[in-house]
Order: sequence, then C-alpha cells, then structure tokens
Amino acid sequence: LGANSAWGGSVGWVRSRNRLYETVEAFVQNSTLTSTTGAIDVQATLVKPADQATVVSDLTAWSVTVATGGTFALSLGGIGSNSNTIAQSTIQALVENSELDATTSVRIQADDQTAIDNNWTSSNINAAFGTVAVAVSFALPIMTATVGNTVEATVGPGDSSTATTSDPTRITARDGDLLVEAVSRASIVQLVKSVEAAAALGIGVAATVGVFHIENTLAGTISANVAGGTQPGSLLLSATHGTLRVSAEYAGDQAGQPALSATARDLGLAAGIGAFVIEVANITSDVSPTVEANVTKGVQLSGDQTVEVLARTDGQVQADVKQFAAILAIGLSLTKSTVSTTVNPTVQVTAGEEEDSPGPILKAPEILLRAESQLDALGQTRQSGYGLIAAVLNSDTTSEVKPTVTLQIGPAARLEATSTLTLEAIAGTNRNPPPTDVQTVSAEYDTVSLDRKSTRLNSSHSSVSRMPSSA
Repeated sequence: LGANSAWGGSVGWVRSRNRLYETVEAFVQNSTLTSTTGAIDVQATLVKPADQATVVSDLTAWSVTVATGGTFALSLGGIGSNSNTIAQSTIQALVENSELDATTSVRIQADDQTAIDNNWTSSNINAAFGTVAVAVSFALPIMTATVGNTVEATVGPGDSSTATTSDPTRITARDGDLLVEAVSRASIVQLVKSVEAAAALGIGVAATVGVFHIENTLAGTISANVAGGTQPGSLLLSATHGTLRVSAEYAGDQAGQPALSATARDLGLAAGIGAFVIEVANITSDVSPTVEANVTKGVQLSGDQTVEVLARTDGQVQADVKQFAAILAIGLSLTKSTVSTTVNPTVQVTAGEEEDSPGPILKAPEILLRAESQLDALGQTRQSGYGLIAAVLNSDTTSEVKPTVTLQIGPAARLEATSTLTLEAIAGTNRNPPPTDVQTVSAEYDTVSLDRKSTRLNSSHSSVSRMPSSA
C-alpha cells in the first residue's frame, strides 16, 4: 500500500531432483537345484509399491500479490520450477553353469516395474490499483524424466563349465512351463497445471506468461539370453508337459495407463487497458528401448508342446496440451504449443548368430519365433484464445513411429518342428493400422527343418532374404 506509489512482488523457485540407481540380482551359479514337489523360481524384481509409483514428486505453489497506490502501482508474482528424475537400474536374473530340475515349472525372470509420477500445480494472482497500474503474473515449470534400465534374464555355461554333448548341463521342467523372461513395465507420467491471472485497474497494463517444458525419455535394454558352450547341445532346456519360452518384452504400464504420458494445462487471464496473455507449451517424448531374445550357440531347446522365442514391445505414448487465454479488455492473446513424439524401438529375435558353431537346436511339435513392435503414439493439442485486438493460436504436433524389427536365424541353427513352424516379424499397433513408414523390418531364414504338416512364414512389412529353395 502506498499513498503515491506501491509495489509488491512474490517470486518462487522449486527444484526437485530424484535419482533411482538400484541393483536387483538373483544369481544361481555353479549349483544344482532340485524341487521334488513343486516349482523353481529365480526372480529379480524391482517392485512398484501397491497403488503408487516408484518415484513420486508433487510440487504445489501459489502466490497472491496486490499493490494499491495513488499514482503508480506495480504487482509482480510467479513461480518457476525444475524437476529432474533419472532411473538407471540393473535388474538381472542369472543361471550360470547350474542344473535346475523341477517337478512342475521353472521360471527365470527379470522384472522391471519402475514408475515415475511427477505433478506440478501452481496458481498466481496479481492485481495493481492506481492511476498507472502494472500487473504481471508468470509460471515457468521445467520437468524432465528418464528411464534407462538394464533388464536381463540369462542362462549360460559360465567360465567354469565343463559340459559336453554327452554330459550336458540340464534345466528341466517336468510337468509345466520353462520360462526365461525379461520384462519391463516401466512408465512415466508427468502433469503440469497452472493458472496465471493479472488485473490492472487505472491506466494499466496486465500481462500473464506461462512457459511449460515437459520431456519424457525411455531407453535401456531388455534382453533374454540363452547360450551354450562350444559343444553341440552342451546346454539342454526341456519342458516335458508345457511351453518352453525365451522372451523379452517392454509392455508399459499394466494398469491400462499409457507407457509414457505428458500433460499440460494452462489458464491465463488478463484485465487492463492494455492486456497480454502469452502461453507456450513444449512436450517431447522419446521411446527407444532395445528388446532382444537371443538363443545362440551350443544350446538345445526341446518341448513336448511348444518352443517359443519372442521379443515384443507394446504400449502407448501420450502427450496432451490444453491452453486457454482470455483478455478482459483491449489486448492480445498468444498461445503456442509444440508436441513431438519419437518411437524408435529396436526389437530382435536371434536363433543362432552368423558366427555360431555349433548353432542352437530347437525341437518341438510347434515352434514360434516372433519379433513384434506394437508401440504407438498419440499427441493432441486444444487451444482457446480471446482478445479484443487479436487472438493468435499456433500448434505443431509431430509423431514418428519407426521401429526396427529383426528376425534372424543363423546358418548353423536347426529348427525341427513336427507340426507347425511360425516365423514372424511384425510392426504395427493394436490401436492403429501399421505405420506407413517402417524403418527396418526384416526376416532372414537360413535353415528350416520340418518333418510334416504345415509351415507358416509371415513377415508383415518385411523383406525376406536367403530363403533356400529346399526350405
């Protein structure tokens, strides 16, 4: 308050820094495990707490500033923030130079449940009363989140292995499934909500400014690996009455929510002889995990029912901006939003590498090898602007979905199916048609051995090379 002049200010800054560097390991090395009545589970899990995220950051700020002066009044208020979250953890399940024998099932699993949930909420109200009055309100949130975890399930010979073709290392499920799985359900949710209001009564200027930046990045490696030694069949995995599966999967959040979500809500109001509202929102999302299922030299997978080697991505990346700007006098409102989403996962299934000798052997009535990407992107902006001079609305939304999907079968690999052999490389989405611009989707078949019945070779958006006429 002032008889001739008055000024008031309220400015705040909030910084949030979160780091999640965890190592979760389940190891079986140089051992023999036998379950005479049930199952064997070797599990490494980074667990998400029930009904909440692994990392939670809630920032709330508000300010009210009023300046009243006879001749001149100035009111300035606003909030800024910088929230930065990084998750770089290792989740590993390893069986090395060990024999496992279960009466029912065997599961070797690495499971990543990392979830990031960041929220920023602010309200800023500024008023100035005077012959000449100026009121300014602003909000400047910056939010970034990155997940780059390593998730790995591995079965291998180890440095001390002496397994041979005549005396192999065995992992056996006698009456159930044998699963080697690397699973990531990592998710990122970031939300910004803000209200900026400014009023200048008199010969006044009122201005509100909201500038938002949200950035989500998901990378890392999810891999399931089974490798033997230098002798053919020196590592033997068998499921007597069940499915034998080697799989790597990025599946996003399992609760029906998007894998990555960025949301911005901004409301700007200005009242004065000259009034200005400026709202700018920028959202960037980048999803580029590497998902691999590899069965390589010296290993034999056999089952009475099905042998599967699978690598898959699934989920949705969402970005949503809603802006509302209103001028309650003579003035200009400007709203601009930019939403950029990049989805470039690498998905690969390998049954034998080029240099493998000996190659892997897969035997079962049904054999399925599938590399599949079903990630997609959804970005939207909604803007409303009102001004007695002009209301300018500008939005730019871009989405790039270019998965690299590869199915590779090495020259020394043997696939022996007595019923059905299915080889698939697929790029598409469960919600939308397959992308029109697929960067790389390829399937290579070198050795295909089939006793009888049918063979189905299905490669969507793919090139098939080195298919010998004998196959």
